[in-house]
Amino acid sequence: MECTICNCIHLALKDSLKLNTAEDLKDAIGAAEQENYQKRLGALFGEATVVYQRLLRIEKLRHQVMDLNQATIAEMKSYDKPLPIIHEVMMATFIVLGHSLKELKDWKNVVILMGKTGRDGLKRRVGKYEIKNLTREIATKGKGILSHWDLEQVRDASSGAAAFYLWTKGMTDEFEAQNGEIEVKVIETRPKTAAMRPMTSTERSVIQAW
Repeated sequence: MECTICNCIHLALKDSLKLNTAEDLKDAIGAAEQENYQKRLGALFGEATVVYQRLLRIEKLRHQVMDLNQATIAEMKSYDKPLPIIHEVMMATFIVLGHSLKELKDWKNVVILMGKTGRDGLKRRVGKYEIKNLTREIATKGKGILSHWDLEQVRDASSGAAAFYLWTKGMTDEFEAQNGEIEVKVIETRPKTAAMRPMTSTERSVIQAW
């Protein structure tokens, strides 16, 4: 009987990893912990726990955007000539959402996209976004733009832009983690302010190639 339960939980963990949803993983992990099977499940349990924590992180970043009030977004839209840091953060966000850099270089186009409502509304698109829609090319371009700035600099410029910075960086980091390219830190920390660095030749080529 015990072996049957362990096998069932083993299958549940594997199925949950394929589904890649926090809710399914939470249930499977909870069942394993309730039966005290963590050691018996070994690496599979460890993998499930890591993926679950990453998915929780993504949910947290998504909610930070969803919780933005309209006044904050309206303020960003009101800028005729925003600070470069705000423009670039929103460029990176919309690149991840599927828009072209050429379109986004004009701030007026960014404002139009930010002003859309209904199913095309920015917050709704972020809320419904799935990591499977992200490609390596898009992730590289979005991350390349964000790499010009750190979180502290973005927060100083705009709290609204900071929420989009965190979400966009979270999406690109998660894409790389799922493809074994980086290890994502589960706990979001507040980094120390760093001086803005110039673009590397690689980052510059990425932006120009779009």
